Amino acid sequence: MRCPGVSHKNLGASRDFGVVGAYPKGQRWDMQYGKPGERPAADARIARVDMPAADPVLGETGPLVPLWRKK
Repeated sequence: MRCPGVSHKNLGASRDFGVVGAYPKGQRWDMQYGKPGERPAADARIARVDMPAADPVLGETGPLVPLWRKK
């Protein structure tokens, strides 16, 4: 699932900790680092991300679908 505008930060972990990210076919990551000037362009890209057709775990009737549709 792509989570536009969701940031993640590691506040500490053991040396054997790892993270794997996956994206739907045709989508790529867009890393930002909190540097000055990144935000305006990142906000514009976030606004262009399409809503998923279904909850990534529970499908078309999953609990995320109504939340995504609210605006």
